[in-house]
Amino acid sequence: VSISVSQQGYVYVDPNAPIEQIPDAAEFIDFIKAINAGNTPTRWMNDNGEVTLSADIDLSGFTEWQQFVTAANNGNNSSKVEGKAFSGVFSGNGYKITGFNPTVHLAANQTFGLFSLLNEAVVKDVVLEGNMNVTAEGQADAGMLVGTAYNSSVRNVTVNGKITSAGTTVGKRFSIGGVCGCFYPSAGEYTIKNSVNYAPVTVSTTVVNAMQQAIGGLLGWGRNAKLSDCDNYGAVNCDGITNSAKLPLFIGGVCGLQNGSKGAIDGCDNSGAITLGEAADGVLELGGVVGYGTHSVTNCSNSGKITVKGSPSVADTGVGSIQGN
Repeated sequence: VSISVSQQGYVYVDPNAPIEQIPDAAEFIDFIKAINAGNTPTRWMNDNGEVTLSADIDLSGFTEWQQFVTAANNGNNSSKVEGKAFSGVFSGNGYKITGFNPTVHLAANQTFGLFSLLNEAVVKDVVLEGNMNVTAEGQADAGMLVGTAYNSSVRNVTVNGKITSAGTTVGKRFSIGGVCGCFYPSAGEYTIKNSVNYAPVTVSTTVVNAMQQAIGGLLGWGRNAKLSDCDNYGAVNCDGITNSAKLPLFIGGVCGLQNGSKGAIDGCDNSGAITLGEAADGVLELGGVVGYGTHSVTNCSNSGKITVKGSPSVADTGVGSIQGN
């Protein structure tokens, strides 16, 4: 902080001077507001250009999370960034962010998380704790840490708490995960690595004409994404889903849907129970590690109990200990 002393003896402190760190909740909220305004967060960047925490952060006193819902062109095969994204490196330095307890509603083509949208970013070395409740109308993504990530990486993060969602009942795809909702790398070695989710993910919705729902302990939907050395301990509870339209449900302990020829899941384990209710008819791909994948799945394991209460009537339904399809 720069301090100027006038000849009259007054001391002036510049409130916008660089502090090169995030020391408390007020500064963290200002940092997120700067991102959502489309500004470069130079106030909090250190000499290496990284934004870092210098203490544990308690966000329980903040409730106005709806303002941080942002737009994202999150179509099934789209990689165009439309919303206000964080681009850079955020390091939690091993500190905790607690009290993240948002209740938000997403309109079509919106996304939400502690970092709603990443583009060419790295988020690493942080523990996040909270209770997230999200509803949507139309195509949307949601994750406790990251809503939608383009060409970005998430490393060495832990998520605790719980995630509850009514999913989406109109529009197209809905993706939700304990760590990240949608992960979309167009090229390069962008990964979710060495990360753990303990938060149960509970989705209950009546699917009317949604194209698909991708629900995972760590990641909802990844296209060409790579996940390595990750663990999920949180239950994935889809007991309340009603799918009379018989449309696709992709549910996995680690990842719900992972498509694209360049993706891979390696060294990932699931211990969380997975439950699907009686009314969840339709195209179902449910796996202990990944629901549906068009990629390699190697060195992975599942010890979570899988319960499918109904009898899906669509012929190409798949349920597997590791992979659904």
